[in-house]
Amino acid sequence: MNVNNGNLPAWLPESLREDPKKAGILGALVLVLAVLVIRYALTGGGPAVAQGAASAAKKQDKQKTSSTASAAGTPNVMQASAAAKDWLKEPITSVSRNLFVIRPEYYPSQSSKVAQREEKITGFWEAVEKSQSQEADQKKRREILVENLQFEAAKLQLQSTVMGPEPQAIIGGSLVKEGDVVASDGPRKGVQFRVLKVEARRVIIEREGIRLELRMHQ
Repeated sequence: MNVNNGNLPAWLPESLREDPKKAGILGALVLVLAVLVIRYALTGGGPAVAQGAASAAKKQDKQKTSSTASAAGTPNVMQASAAAKDWLKEPITSVSRNLFVIRPEYYPSQSSKVAQREEKITGFWEAVEKSQSQEADQKKRREILVENLQFEAAKLQLQSTVMGPEPQAIIGGSLVKEGDVVASDGPRKGVQFRVLKVEARRVIIEREGIRLELRMHQ
């Protein structure tokens, strides 16, 4: 096949002049390469060069800042040195107390510590003993009170109980209901009990928080 290659430059290889399509692709590649070279030249060496220039500028700024800070701190160091020199030039003042004298009040002896510990322990056990003694006394007084109230309650005679919407009982000839007060007939006349509950053949009475029971004997 004959191709008219008279329009192609004579410096191109014969193979390219015979194939215009290859010649067109090669020309496009050459054009792209030329554009890239021009762009690289305009940016001054590309991103790497720009980044290097920026880091160099930062380094110079840091050096300037450190030099400025050191220059600003130099007067403080000089002032401190001058103050130290002035202090060294001052006369030595005598100490008013003996540094080698031991103050016993600041260093209590081991025996005093032991004595204080024993005193605390003794005080603790004395308090425990006192508390136990008080508890025993209260318990004893409670037992005596219960015995006395039982003795007084034994003088009360439950004669009958009447069950109904409002239970009632006959105690010592008196008709009472729940909440009423009954008095003993013993030697200590006037000891009163409150009727808490009336049940069949039984009544619960109370005084000073102590509950007692009255039962029918028949």
